[in-house]
Amino acid sequence: MLPHRLKRLITIEHTKLSFIVLILYCGLIFFLSSLSQIELPSSVINFDKLLHISAYSVLGFLSYQTFINYKKESRTFISIIIPFVFSLLYGISDEIHQSFVPGRESDVYDVITDAIGIIIGIFIYRRFII
Repeated sequence: MLPHRLKRLITIEHTKLSFIVLILYCGLIFFLSSLSQIELPSSVINFDKLLHISAYSVLGFLSYQTFINYKKESRTFISIIIPFVFSLLYGISDEIHQSFVPGRESDVYDVITDAIGIIIGIFIYRRFII
């Protein structure tokens, strides 16, 4: 059994690391949203929506992980709502950001697919990690 101080240090470091990874991932999404033209395969219908679901599944996963590492409340309703709202607000801000990027446009359907992705990411964490 680990001494209490060592256990606390590991928990603090894990919380910091999960927060850093979350911030870096948000930065990656921001960077990709700043690109003017992204070539997407034309053979797949709505490939951009699949990208949104994938990207925001990871964001939902990471934000949920960060929250429960910080609060240790993995089974409460609020532990789902806070990461979901954070991730959704980030998705909305990303769409607003894209409206200012030449060659990009804002789309409400992207926000809807972001929300679906966030739910998937939180579900995956709750189902397979906890």
